[in-house]
Amino acid sequence: MLELIVQSYKSLEDSITTAFGVSAGSGLEQRLAAGPLAYRVWAIEHRRQFNLIFFDQLGGCAAPPAGPTVSAQTGVLQPIAVHYEVQLGPNAEPAVISLGVGMTSLPPRRKLAFLCPDWSHDRAHLGGALGAVVMTGLLSRDWIRPVDRSRSLELTPAGHEGLATYFAV
Repeated sequence: MLELIVQSYKSLEDSITTAFGVSAGSGLEQRLAAGPLAYRVWAIEHRRQFNLIFFDQLGGCAAPPAGPTVSAQTGVLQPIAVHYEVQLGPNAEPAVISLGVGMTSLPPRRKLAFLCPDWSHDRAHLGGALGAVVMTGLLSRDWIRPVDRSRSLELTPAGHEGLATYFAV
């Protein structure tokens, strides 16, 4: 039974990896959506396998805590996680310091930085501890402001000037 579960996870992982390969030349939003969409398509096309690995509890069958199903499940999420990672460049620390916060003050238990898809705005933003610190710094300088009754933020004139001056944006 465990082998069937592992094979199901591997099939799902292969579908996700293939989708990312096919979307390699696409825009950022299409690339970020490729993995979750492939996950959904696989779940619909392989309902029994999906139920087996995520919902069905088989009496008397318990996977070992550190067994092959754990690594197989991690393998499914790995191709998606890789596409959402953000690599920091050599100017990241000076840029964060210019906002009044050092890299050492970032929360250690929170993921540092990743692209966070925001389907309501049809684009991704910087997520994780670094995203929170950057947003706090921009808000404290009045470079961005929340838009009333919205999740949106607006760039202020000071923010336009500040981003152009400090970050060449």
